[in-house]
Amino acid sequence: MWEYSADGDSLKAACNNPEHKEEADGAQSFTATLVKPTEKIYTGSAIKAAVTGATEAEFHEGYSVTYKCGGDSVDEPINAGSYQAILTATDGGASVTVDFEIEPAPLTITGATVTKKTYDGDNTATITEFTFAGYKKDEDNTKEAISVKEYTAAFVSPNAGTSVKVTITSVKLGGTAAGNYAFDPMSEDNAEITGEIEKATANVSITAPQNAKYNDEEQRVEVTISVVGGKTSLGKDDYIIFYQGAVETNKTPLNADTYTVTVALIPSKAGNYTLTGDRTTFTIDKATTTVVWADTDGGVYGSAIKTPTASAAGVGSDELTLKVEIDETSPTKGAFKNAGGYIFVASVVGDLAQNYILQNATSNLVTISKADPAEYADAKYKVENVSDHAAHADAPCMYRIKNERRARYAAELIAVLMSGLKIERAERAAEDYYLPYEQTEPLIERGLIKVVTLTPRAPTADDEPQS
Repeated sequence: MWEYSADGDSLKAACNNPEHKEEADGAQSFTATLVKPTEKIYTGSAIKAAVTGATEAEFHEGYSVTYKCGGDSVDEPINAGSYQAILTATDGGASVTVDFEIEPAPLTITGATVTKKTYDGDNTATITEFTFAGYKKDEDNTKEAISVKEYTAAFVSPNAGTSVKVTITSVKLGGTAAGNYAFDPMSEDNAEITGEIEKATANVSITAPQNAKYNDEEQRVEVTISVVGGKTSLGKDDYIIFYQGAVETNKTPLNADTYTVTVALIPSKAGNYTLTGDRTTFTIDKATTTVVWADTDGGVYGSAIKTPTASAAGVGSDELTLKVEIDETSPTKGAFKNAGGYIFVASVVGDLAQNYILQNATSNLVTISKADPAEYADAKYKVENVSDHAAHADAPCMYRIKNERRARYAAELIAVLMSGLKIERAERAAEDYYLPYEQTEPLIERGLIKVVTLTPRAPTADDEPQS
């Protein structure tokens, strides 16, 4: 008979029956080794251990290789798991075993349906369907065989975009074949998954000044922004308010003008929101102020004449100008100095011009009376009254210069007149009007001397004799 003994993963056989020895042609012993399979990854087919060192025919009554998985007997080692292979001689009690693993086959993601989301400041991604590659059997490629029970996925950025990359960091499979497959999120064979994050809608509410009038202070709007859905919020540090007046220079709401107000988000926020109600207009009306006139008595020609002055609340003296308009009933010429009637008109100049409406902007008639020649009748100047002559209506006093003394008096009269008109005498440098002598030829060349050539005519018989 044959005796069998286990030695590690080898089964040793020895024949102790002389009759059988003769039948075996002298083969009295052999060693059969049980070798674990070289394939270690699930293929969808059985992965079996091998027997080396002896054929089944060398065993007296053959041998068997059986399998267990997790302590339970199985027909074939097909599915992924921990296995034990057992080699047993049919006619002997000894057996040897080897342990081996069938590892899950890797699945790679070829596609995924990512649910479009509205920006909420979070990068969590929702996937409704996965597609995989790497199935070993056609029947494994069913939702009953393979399904996704749990997963972790996130957009690489929480910001809005149309093709934002999605990273899948873990997948837990379910289904009848789930144990035979594994997903490696780090595999380079995984397809790139993208999804869309659409902008959130933010409603802008702008409260503008009502019935605003110019007051030399900026008049700004109040802004509040509410995000639809309320998952994020926007505060004062997240937006900028732009003002633009109809007048190009008005970029702050200070001067009287109609302003367009635009609310814009700062760059780090702008890409994630769509604003509604982000523009409005409002008007700052001109302020009304009343002109107060002073020194409107005028005066007498030739004496001290006061020029009218004007003031208005809110307007500085250097920002209020007066323009002279001559009264048509008493026409005069020149500035406010000759006898006649004058009307002054006040107006605002500079940047303030657009901010005020002036009331009482026109003065009453201001009159400069003609000088009375009678005042000078007994004076040494001997002034003549010529007011009855229309040609001298604007200058009724005449002083005749007949000698050097009267020339001196005329200079005194001019000085008195200029003083009354508050005109200061300017210093003038002496000028030499003497022309240096020049030769005739240069003067001819410059056309200052014209040379005329005359040819004498020969006498004729008709000429009268010269006496």
